[in-house]
Amino acid sequence: MTLRKYAIVDTDTGQVVNCIEYEKQPPHPVPGMEPFPHLVAIQHDQASIGWTYKDGLFTPPKGA
Repeated sequence: MTLRKYAIVDTDTGQVVNCIEYEKQPPHPVPGMEPFPHLVAIQHDQASIGWTYKDGLFTPPKGA
């Protein structure tokens, strides 16, 4: 079993709010986060909480 890291992105703000490991791309909405349809899981090995996601790119916070 190989797990991959997924950033949970708030599409309203572009902020990474969590990171979770899954074997495969989770459905939308992310399991357990159904009340929050603006959260999506995007596979990325380095993104962490506080990073931003815009135009298909993850960016770490300034000074990180």
